[in-house]
Parts: sequence; structure tokens; C-alpha cells
Amino acid sequence: EVTMYTSTPHQTDSTPCIGASNEDQCALWKQGVNICATNAFANGTRLHVDKLGDYVVKDAMNSRYANRIDWYAGYDTECLDGIDEGDKCPNYKRALNFGTQRLVVKVYGLYLAAR
Repeated sequence: EVTMYTSTPHQTDSTPCIGASNEDQCALWKQGVNICATNAFANGTRLHVDKLGDYVVKDAMNSRYANRIDWYAGYDTECLDGIDEGDKCPNYKRALNFGTQRLVVKVYGLYLAAR
């Protein structure tokens, strides 16, 4: 199963841009790095998800989702502190509309960033 999430406190935690890899997901997304969260593969694993493209695992999910991939749909600046009435939050809405889909996932190996 594949779902989508964004950097909002109720979908993540009190530090919505920092993932399980301890990296700033908001900055990575802004740089064009496609990332996802999963418990099924190790941090740094490169995946190809049909209909979505290539992604690098940079976050983990709640343990109840052992075989799910959560595609990172980015962040909305006005929603980083939570979603309030009147906030537009287009990335959050896109994630909700995506729902849960069964898509084919291919594993390519580990992504090692140049240092």
C-alpha cells in the first residue's frame, strides 16, 4: 500500500520537517529530492513506485504500518505549525485525496549522498 503525508504536526510530530533519518525533509524536498517513509526498507534505500517515480527512504512510520510506503508530498509553510481554519494547505489536501493505493514498488539499493 502507498499513501502520502506532509510536514504537519498531526501527521508527524512536534518537529514536522525532521524525519527518522534526522535530516530536514522540508529542505530535501525543496532541493528536489523525492523521499518516502516506510518500515519495510532501511534508511537510504532507493525505490521506484509506479505512477510516482523514484524515491529514497528517509523516514519511518508508526509500527502498525509494517508494509506501507508513505510518499512525502512536501510541506505548506502556513501549515508547519498545524492546520487552522482558513489555511489553504494544497500539499496536505493532495495527500488526503491520494488516499491509499496499491502500487508496484521496485527496490534499487542504497542511496549514498556525496560528502
